[in-house]
Amino acid sequence: MFKTKKSKITLVTFIIILVALTWNHKLIYYGLKQGYGQLSIINNSVPINELLNSKTLPDSTAELLSSVNEIRNFAFNDLGLKKNDNYTEFYDHGNDPLMFVVSGCSPFSFSPKEWSFPIIGSFSYKGFFDKEMAKTEYENIIDEGLDAYIRTAGGWSTLGYFNDPVLSSMLYDGEASLAETLIHELFHGTLFLKDSLTFNENLASFFGTKGALIYVEKKYGNQSNIYKNFTNELIDRNSYINYMVSQTAKLDRLYNSISYLPEKYKSEVKNRYIEVIKSQMMSISFNNKDYYDIFEKRELNNAYLMSFIRYTGHRKMLDSILIVKYNGDIKEMISDYIKNYN
Repeated sequence: MFKTKKSKITLVTFIIILVALTWNHKLIYYGLKQGYGQLSIINNSVPINELLNSKTLPDSTAELLSSVNEIRNFAFNDLGLKKNDNYTEFYDHGNDPLMFVVSGCSPFSFSPKEWSFPIIGSFSYKGFFDKEMAKTEYENIIDEGLDAYIRTAGGWSTLGYFNDPVLSSMLYDGEASLAETLIHELFHGTLFLKDSLTFNENLASFFGTKGALIYVEKKYGNQSNIYKNFTNELIDRNSYINYMVSQTAKLDRLYNSISYLPEKYKSEVKNRYIEVIKSQMMSISFNNKDYYDIFEKRELNNAYLMSFIRYTGHRKMLDSILIVKYNGDIKEMISDYIKNYN
């Protein structure tokens, strides 16, 4: 009797596990692929000090890698970010993209598609080491009737589960860009709220940019070429971001005003307004003329516009908070956010 009951319990448990595995087989496969990709990077990363001591690196690479520890110390000591062993190793993946990020959004509202993962929560984007898997996910999103966007990622944080290395792609745009990326990702390792992606990314983007500018000014001075070039780059970037955020808000209001229309007519109105966004951008003054060709390389749709909400939609508000509440003291602001939200 007892053995029979025990056997039944074991069988039921096995069936539950089997059903769970069958139901989540795609998630499990995805997790295994991502885990394999991440472990491959970790296992093939080399300590930066070891590389610098070898004297085998090109001068430009050695110079940038030698600045990594300065950036880390600045982030820990001047900004108050959590100390860890991230970015003490280097992974050289050449010029090949390493990570592909896919996102989706409703075609007539800014409601992002979300993916849920155990422990870390919901995300409105999904990363892949496998390009073909990313393309398949992108196509699946389109098949769902959603707008889709696919891009490469210059960096990411494993939120303390692994020691993240510096990637060779992080070095492409120089020291200021490297500092911005590292501070952004180190902030994620300091503060990351489950199921609050827009909050997380807006803070990391804001403090990454502000922190990098302070770092460059402290190291080189505000009359240096690197500081002036980075400032000019930020002027262009802010002009583009401000324009896209404002147009996203206008498009959102437009969607609300035509919600009663049949889908065919909504598509026509949407497509006409997207052409207006493209044409009006030509009147913005950019130092870098590549901005004028940006939509020759990517599709302008809701999924792309959603990325501005996700990463920079709160930037003006955060700027005001930094100035009014903290008198420009970024370390104090970061400290308060850590205390209030950790």
